Amino acid sequence: MFVFITRIIGIILLLGCAVVSSRNWRMIKWRTATMGLGIHMILVLLLLANTYGQRLMQFCAEGIKSVQDATHSGVEFIFGSLAMPTDPWGFMFAIHGMPLVIVFSAIISLFMFFGVIPWIMRVLNRPMRFLLGTSGAETVCAVANSFLGQTEAPLLIKNVLTSMTESQIFIVMVSGMASISAAAVAIYSKMGIAEAQHLLCASILVVPASIVMAKIIIPDEKDTKKTDLLNELPRGASNMFEAISTGALDALVMVFNSGAILIAFISLVSLTDMILSATSVRFGMQAYHLKDILGFLCAPFGWLIGLRGSEVWIAGKLFGARVLINEVVAYRDLLTYTLSDRAVVIITYALCGFANISSIGVQIGAIGALAPSIRPMLSKLGGRALWAASLANFLSAAIVGLFV
Repeated sequence: MFVFITRIIGIILLLGCAVVSSRNWRMIKWRTATMGLGIHMILVLLLLANTYGQRLMQFCAEGIKSVQDATHSGVEFIFGSLAMPTDPWGFMFAIHGMPLVIVFSAIISLFMFFGVIPWIMRVLNRPMRFLLGTSGAETVCAVANSFLGQTEAPLLIKNVLTSMTESQIFIVMVSGMASISAAAVAIYSKMGIAEAQHLLCASILVVPASIVMAKIIIPDEKDTKKTDLLNELPRGASNMFEAISTGALDALVMVFNSGAILIAFISLVSLTDMILSATSVRFGMQAYHLKDILGFLCAPFGWLIGLRGSEVWIAGKLFGARVLINEVVAYRDLLTYTLSDRAVVIITYALCGFANISSIGVQIGAIGALAPSIRPMLSKLGGRALWAASLANFLSAAIVGLFV
């Protein structure tokens, strides 16, 4: 009982972190926060603590595995023997990971053309709006971020972006950073860094958590017009062949952009780390690294999500790596530690999101391209969005920790 109580306290303190950093805590709508937490717990019970939910997630994970296997055929045709990750050169992200993004983008474009995704969005939109009191546009984008990703989901609401309030745009940003796309799930599971079903669950569960944190930190400060969806969500193509081609080509641009950002940020972080280490040694101290410093700062969140002992400090280092670089590096580092099964599951949920520094630039570029007039707003909210998304991931992991 004492352990359970301390875990509840951790959840309360995470919410307290959001309240303390709120722009106007007096305007927080606690009904939205309470309903969001309730929805989160119901989803945990349905997807993790229920046999049928586990089977559903396993079925979806097997579907992703089938897409991986099918993608290998195309990769092998283009790259030949380099497509074999079992050979001496091993897994190469550019060859084995990025093509999955292209294939998933083509599939999603097909689903858009046939009206599958618009139908799913409408089905999920109505109950979420009723329960949480959020607008149609921000709700749909938050849900879509859990499988489309932070650069593709805003396309669904591009025609209403300029009429959305700051609080509504903030949900778009936070939900994008707090979740990952279906393509990312495929890449990470193929890399062997996490189980696909847990990644799928994590990306779904974080939707209400991201809405809760976003609405606490940047609440609607007055009664605003509820910007709703357009009557018809865009299909994006005139026929299925155009849909496949458009999806693949759009993903190609995104893949190259993402690769360039990853190279730049990882290299600059590494350079900064070298300078910090050399400077500390020069002044007669031990070699300090950025991950160590951030690990110390992030360690308390390890305790808040239900970890104890040395696992708290390990989690702090992983959280620091995720914020500094990305979740791929953090998941890769996770494999190098010996942790309990429970700790691995909780940390998997806490890391499952695009909440890193480079995502601020990605969103300013991607969402700003759809609505240039809101680019200053995106720049202003970037840091807060990263903080809120991280809290959403921690909140999601803490609630999952109650059941594992």
